[in-house]
Amino acid sequence: MMKHALVLALATLLAIPGITPRTASAAAPDVVAEQWVIVDGPSGTVMAAHDPDTPRGMASLTKVMTAVVALERGHLDMRVKITQGDKVPESSAGLYMGTTPTLRTLLHALLLPSGNDAAMAIARSVGGSASFESAGARQQFVGWMNDKAAELSMGNTRFQNPHGLDEDGHFSTPADMAILVRYALELPGFREIIGATEYHGDGYSFYQTNQLPYLLDGVVGGKTGWTDDCGRCLIEVVHRDGRDLIVVLFGSNLNWYADAMALVEYGASMPRPADSPSRAATIFDSLWERTDSLVAGGALQRTWVWGQPLDDVRQFNAADGGDRYERLYEKGRMEINNPYSLMDSGWYITPGRLAAELIEGGASIPLAGDLDVAGPTYRHLRNVSWKPQAAGTPISRWLSSGGHFVDRQAMAKYGVVAGMTYKETGLAVASVFEDYLSQSGPVVEGGEVTRGPLFDPPLLAIGFPVTEPFWITVSENDVYVDVLVQCFERRCLTYTPSHEPAWRIEMSNIGTHYQLWQAAPARFASADGPAAPARQGHRTWPW
Repeated sequence: MMKHALVLALATLLAIPGITPRTASAAAPDVVAEQWVIVDGPSGTVMAAHDPDTPRGMASLTKVMTAVVALERGHLDMRVKITQGDKVPESSAGLYMGTTPTLRTLLHALLLPSGNDAAMAIARSVGGSASFESAGARQQFVGWMNDKAAELSMGNTRFQNPHGLDEDGHFSTPADMAILVRYALELPGFREIIGATEYHGDGYSFYQTNQLPYLLDGVVGGKTGWTDDCGRCLIEVVHRDGRDLIVVLFGSNLNWYADAMALVEYGASMPRPADSPSRAATIFDSLWERTDSLVAGGALQRTWVWGQPLDDVRQFNAADGGDRYERLYEKGRMEINNPYSLMDSGWYITPGRLAAELIEGGASIPLAGDLDVAGPTYRHLRNVSWKPQAAGTPISRWLSSGGHFVDRQAMAKYGVVAGMTYKETGLAVASVFEDYLSQSGPVVEGGEVTRGPLFDPPLLAIGFPVTEPFWITVSENDVYVDVLVQCFERRCLTYTPSHEPAWRIEMSNIGTHYQLWQAAPARFASADGPAAPARQGHRTWPW
């Protein structure tokens, strides 16, 4: 059974935002409309929005609900006698008193030329008085409109009339209107009526006021509206790539069709919501391609942001009973915790808290370097009382293989100092990591190489620091090197001065570490010893 309510579940506000999947789209278009929403029709996912929940007058978009109630409570062949009470301001259908058009004709008069007279006649007749004037019948119909809004969880909507002329207490939102349109599109007859360009019947001829079908391919239909309270507003449904996109905008001006076209194209450029593991994989790939495809293809000498995937997309039952998806990469994990949340909010994809889990879980896995040589591990970072360092202080703290911190002044030779302290955790970020997280460079946007921030905002993919920066000495292919490490909520960063410049700062292979730990947690929870059996004849830790 179709979900009647449009899922508009914004992610819970966390300290660090997630990642917006903008593979095929640039920034949201600059439109005149003061409020708007773009919805994926099949799933009901809100793909992008701007102020979608502030109520205001919705003008003739009201008539979509009038049509819904009429289709569900009336029958298309019923005859309706037009009365004097049906004639209200802006009665653009031009209905004649005493004529008896069918409800089918009146619905076309309602949705094509946006006839207020048609709205009044429909409300009266379906409300219980098809042949005589009856304000009570219309009032009953408006009551049904509000009942339907409540049934569809349109919590910011209230109807006072069936036509949409400004009236106190008559209001809705773009988000609620999108809920309504998605529902209406499933009703027999609605799609055909709203998509008609003209209609002839019962001695009347009506023509569509919506001009978007003449400006854009694939338009299923739409509804116009315009009052002093609402400004110019539109509902547009456009079929693209096998799915309907629903666009609702409030508060535009004569640029309303340009606004609608820009929003349609923006929505069409975004990946489809993750309603299956394969769809989630496509979205994860889109984010991976932004930074790492250039590295993988050899077009750019730069450290990996994610590295290669370590497994297929996994599907889980979320706490709210829905689905969640995740995929592990060498240097992190991508997660979609709510496939029906706002896609363009910056929360749709979030990185897992791998570093926090490994530290809190006491994983005995080396932080960096060869995994089969004993060295400082995540376990050694558990229960450490970190002493924040003032900005500009040289980083000289060093962690031994046995988990002991000592001050090694020799480490100051590398010129790394403490940078900004984050009030959220009271810890400072190393200067080299500050520079790395704020860098710009080549990225892939909309299938084209452009220049942009690698991380936007800078701590987007890693979280706040959970350790101060510190030095360790590790084995890399049997050679011992000094490495600066700092762990954040989601990942750890490393700085190896002996590496080539393009590879000195790296995301650690925390995804690989996490995979090992999850595969054999008991094996890697030991208090002592290397993370894995040392190679025959391999050197042990030198200090």
